[in-house]
Amino acid sequence: MVERDHLEIQANSSVRKRIDEAIAHHPKDWPDFLPPEIQIISTTNSGAFLVDCEFFALKTIGIMKRLQSIFPNSIVQSPQTGDIIVYFKKDQPEATHVGRYQEDGKIISKWGLGPVVKHEIDHVPSMYGNTVLFFKISDEELQHSERDLNLKRS
Repeated sequence: MVERDHLEIQANSSVRKRIDEAIAHHPKDWPDFLPPEIQIISTTNSGAFLVDCEFFALKTIGIMKRLQSIFPNSIVQSPQTGDIIVYFKKDQPEATHVGRYQEDGKIISKWGLGPVVKHEIDHVPSMYGNTVLFFKISDEELQHSERDLNLKRS
């Protein structure tokens, strides 16, 4: 449950509404209809499988939804370049989306199996929620946690 150090983002911005409309009205080619405030960085998936936001931002599989419980002491109030931003729906403990904070204050993330985009913190689909947390976690810590989680599943 998101309880501390979180940031509430604007739920009803005109950009969010246009993002939601593009996704709802153009299910197969919605990236072509995104508002100009959203910068598409890449539209291709690479490798033998499709990459989602977690694998793109964290290079992990299966820990994004539980970052808050795995790394409770890694939450930061003032993000820096490369820090992790995690989106939540209000009153739900599991994360819905993840990206990386950039030097210019924008976020780079991958929307589902769609494009890699650069956007403002609150310029995301509504389905990702209105609450965000920032984490400072090294890539080594993420990989170690993913290995531990996989061992527990075995």
